[in-house]
Amino acid sequence: MAPRPDLSQLRTPEGNLVGPEELQELMAEQGYSAGDRYQFLKSVLTELDRAESVGDVGRAEELSAEIRRILSNEQEKLRGTTTPEPPRRGGGGS
Repeated sequence: MAPRPDLSQLRTPEGNLVGPEELQELMAEQGYSAGDRYQFLKSVLTELDRAESVGDVGRAEELSAEIRRILSNEQEKLRGTTTPEPPRRGGGGS
């Protein structure tokens, strides 16, 4: 059985939901295997559904869409096929 994810880490110290990049960093830092990441992300989707019920609908929908994309990519990896990631919106890197 996969370790139970620490969903408290999905919120910043100010109480805001973390962004997609932070979510991916969190998974990498915690060393989740592909299967564990899949289970973790399913748990996160449940938590985001709860966020919608308390009024942070826009942010929860944005994160839900990002997580579903990640889940889809993970499923493709497990099948041995991958789809290139679309360009990210917003802030730039180097």
